[in-house]
Amino acid sequence: MTNRFIKFAAAVAPAALLLAVGATPANAKVLLMGDGGWEVSFDGSVNGFAVWTGNQPPVTNTIVNGVTETHSGGAIDTGADTRDSFRVRTGLLPAVWGMNVKAPTTGGLDMAARIGIYPNISNNTKNSFGSSSESQLDLREIFFTVDGSFGQALVGKTLSQFLGKNILTDQTLFGIGATGGNHGAGTTLGRIGFGYPYPQFNARIQYTTPDMSGFKVSVGAYDPSVINSNQALGLTADRTTTPRFEGEASWAGSLAGTTDLAWISGMDQSSTFSSASPGTLGGSSVNVWGFAGGLQVGIPVGPGTLELMGSGYVGSGIGTTLQLDTDSLDGWGTPRDNDGFIGQVGYAFGQGTKLQASYGESTADETSSESICRTAPTTAGAIDNGISCAAAEGTARANLERQDLWDVMLSHDINPNLKLVAEYGRQSEEWFDGKSLDGNVFGVGAFFFW
Repeated sequence: MTNRFIKFAAAVAPAALLLAVGATPANAKVLLMGDGGWEVSFDGSVNGFAVWTGNQPPVTNTIVNGVTETHSGGAIDTGADTRDSFRVRTGLLPAVWGMNVKAPTTGGLDMAARIGIYPNISNNTKNSFGSSSESQLDLREIFFTVDGSFGQALVGKTLSQFLGKNILTDQTLFGIGATGGNHGAGTTLGRIGFGYPYPQFNARIQYTTPDMSGFKVSVGAYDPSVINSNQALGLTADRTTTPRFEGEASWAGSLAGTTDLAWISGMDQSSTFSSASPGTLGGSSVNVWGFAGGLQVGIPVGPGTLELMGSGYVGSGIGTTLQLDTDSLDGWGTPRDNDGFIGQVGYAFGQGTKLQASYGESTADETSSESICRTAPTTAGAIDNGISCAAAEGTARANLERQDLWDVMLSHDINPNLKLVAEYGRQSEEWFDGKSLDGNVFGVGAFFFW
């Protein structure tokens, strides 16, 4: 399970570099001019971290009425990967190579396109790269935009609106955060699953209003995702006859000498279980939704700036770590309720030095069917849609209830192109049977931006 998270949970695109507050290296780019007003530019970054991870001994399974219950859904390994570990790996952000093209302004329209490639340096603790996703080039951003007096139209794939600013304002964006499995390839998790589900990079047709004194609204019709369960039946709501809809409203400005950013975002999608789905769910549908929001304030204090940020989310069926893709549903096809938050404080001393500390958590509720099967695994028969505990879950299990992360980070921009980072985090998971797993993460690393 954890290797799955590590391979797919990755960091955000140069959009993150462009929007994250205090990310001064983001403005760097190589600009080439073309004939007739065409412009071509390149931007990107490479990072690497030395990471030490130490976790407590593996979680022991619970025995209820003589039945051994496993633990399901955690982003930290509950097995062999709980041992102490040292890695040299990519942080939450992968490396980035971004290619941008801008056409001459024509008829009052500014037209541009971007393609972004996102590799990483992690190699799954093998001495050579194999054929798995550890060495693949990830094309997360492929889109074009048309800007005019009407606002902006975007067509293509980039970071989603729902939960997008939650991750862009998170301090672990330029660090490590939670590691997931110690020995997997790919990026670390940051706060993905520990303060918000991963927003994902998704294809959409999106409209954004013009800037109205710092206020903007954007809405998008998205390529819908299948909605998944991680239980034995492998239920998948895979018939998607309508788009997924996402939207965001944000305001950026200044009040009483402070620098402020506020936002709310939302998501809604309905899908139907195909007739090929196991059990008796053929033809039934499921609806998932979520709301998110946050506030970031920069207050001049002494020679520097005090930075405060709070964000949170609530929803049904959006998942704990990877949005919609893994644990959105129980084994009977019922959405789990989800919520989480982050509280963050930092101080920018000036001259490129910043100290930050934060706490965040993500939780998932247990459905009534899951509770019945966890507390009475030997007696629960067909309890929902004619499906028994054994058929739905495969084995008796306690599902993940909460993941949280304390994180402290010290960073210093040597110049606009070179950032140094030192970070300590304590990651924790808790299941509905009361068992928990804690781990300590320490890392030092650097970014080069262009």
